[in-house]
Amino acid sequence: MWNKRFAASCLAIWTTALVGCASPAYLTSDSAIAAAEFAIEAAEDEEAGRHASTALEGARTKLVEAQKARDAREPSRAIRLAEEATVDAQLAEALALKAQAQE
Repeated sequence: MWNKRFAASCLAIWTTALVGCASPAYLTSDSAIAAAEFAIEAAEDEEAGRHASTALEGARTKLVEAQKARDAREPSRAIRLAEEATVDAQLAEALALKAQAQE
């Protein structure tokens, strides 16, 4: 069971990374930030703070920077940082799931 969840998480990370490189024009900084917040919450639900604290902290830091960029009316930068935060959070979630499976 954990193999399926881990594989799904890895697939999500890979897909997000590919999609992030070709972000559609309609993606707004608010929606990108919301996606990052959701990904961070999902990672926290899997105890990523305990198992993958570095990746989770990186996601949180990039989220804060994305919010600052949005507030400074720098939408391209905000979207890029929010997408990076999403990928970092998904990595943290995958690492947490892997660690839990090995316990």
